[in-house]
Amino acid sequence: MTSWTETALERVWRALANEDEDAWRLHTLQEFSNLLLLAGRSFPGNREAILIKLPSVDVPADMVLPVSNGFEVVEVEENAVPSGYSSFALVRSSEGEVDMFKMMAIDALRHTESKSSLEPSRVLHAFMMRVKDWQAFMNADRKKTLSQKAQVGLLGELIVLEFLSARFGIKSALNMWQGPFNAAQDFHFYDGAIEVKSTAASSGFCARINSIDQLDTTRSPLYLCALRFCEQEGGESLVDVVSRLRNEARFANVSWQLESLLFASRYYDEHAVSYGRTLSLTDDRCYLVDEFFPHLQRATMPVEIVKSVYDIDLETLQSSYISADEMLNNNAV
Repeated sequence: MTSWTETALERVWRALANEDEDAWRLHTLQEFSNLLLLAGRSFPGNREAILIKLPSVDVPADMVLPVSNGFEVVEVEENAVPSGYSSFALVRSSEGEVDMFKMMAIDALRHTESKSSLEPSRVLHAFMMRVKDWQAFMNADRKKTLSQKAQVGLLGELIVLEFLSARFGIKSALNMWQGPFNAAQDFHFYDGAIEVKSTAASSGFCARINSIDQLDTTRSPLYLCALRFCEQEGGESLVDVVSRLRNEARFANVSWQLESLLFASRYYDEHAVSYGRTLSLTDDRCYLVDEFFPHLQRATMPVEIVKSVYDIDLETLQSSYISADEMLNNNAV
């Protein structure tokens, strides 16, 4: 459970905005046994920043600190933190958009916080990898809208997000949504996972499995949730569902966490006019991925095969299934 909030982060940035006598002005957000999360401003420049402080770790000599048009990662000088610690800061660049940086900073803090029980070197690695994900997102071409297939896929994930939110609250549900940041499965639920596949085709349902690891994982139980949508006037558009989730996130003070996940999913508001197609959920089937469910397993594959993408014909599948509500109500995951 986190003790800091998005509002608290914004309050720290505002409170330190007029301080300019030091290179750094910092305030602790949360402390763990081997990790300290801080927020503040970097001077000169009066720029928003977040900082992680760890027991001293050996930093690889060839490690390149991420930098983009909107941010930079810097190693903080020893005189700014106690000796015996390593500290790295994510700092908004002078040309960086404040809202974009806020989205990124909150996500990086939440992700790093979730790894606080790991060894310091692994915590640092998790922080750097998350920032590099954002580096890739910011460098991506934002002119392209989501294809119709991608829209249906995102809609399916958002519907499952709503299922989880109704049972556990929006804050917990957002923490479970891992797919936008390249996790093998869309949702991580304690030790288990949920992979969502969606279609709006009138017939047939082939689920594209994007990697061996997607259905071959140590996470257990693992469910594949197949959602079928039908295009109709009484349905909802992708924009409708996003709007509803935004209202829920705003009430729970996790708006920027939701925005970071939408951004990572390549949902940009400037493209919303293209996402007016209305769909209704007509069927949801959740399959337990066990030894009887057809899927590739790394242990039974030749070692020379290191990557594979394959399709599963769900229409001809003989495996038993339950609904998404039953999966959650029965504590199946």
